[in-house]
Amino acid sequence: MPNPLHIIIPVYNEGKNFPALRSALSQIRSPFEAFVVYDFDEDNTVPAVARAIEEGDVRFHLVKNSVRRGVVGALQTGFRTVKSGPVLVVMGDISDDLGTVDRMVELYEQGYDLVAPSRYMPGGKVIGGPFLKKNLSRWAGVTLHWLRGLPTHDATNSFKLYDAAMLLALVFLRVSTALGKFSCA
Repeated sequence: MPNPLHIIIPVYNEGKNFPALRSALSQIRSPFEAFVVYDFDEDNTVPAVARAIEEGDVRFHLVKNSVRRGVVGALQTGFRTVKSGPVLVVMGDISDDLGTVDRMVELYEQGYDLVAPSRYMPGGKVIGGPFLKKNLSRWAGVTLHWLRGLPTHDATNSFKLYDAAMLLALVFLRVSTALGKFSCA
């Protein structure tokens, strides 16, 4: 693979989770670099990642969100940071099944621009989270699959692998339904 796997990790005070996330990411066989995207300097994830970097773990990079606060802005900041190769979104709360990452990379190397695993298909699993949120997510994903024909049963999951060139070609649209306004982000 000419480019390493680029992992975008939006965080919000995930300092306590970071050592476990770092350990889980270390199980990935594919070479990777991780961009931990945070909103504000006081986020307790920042010193945890800085310690890892000081310990010599050059796979991690701190990136301050430059778009707008929140997970969507963090993702857009991360997407703009990576210029080529595979881009994987992983949540900082370790709610993703990282055991599937190497298979996702294999599919990317076979030519797929988007690899979207599902928590709701055979072999998938939901890790953590409140009961209501899990059921609403499952219902939304299955409904979008059957009624709108989306080729995934898990449209609400952020855990996906993308081709960076595809992401750079996308225009992100921010919609404010209350005001009836549209703008490109």
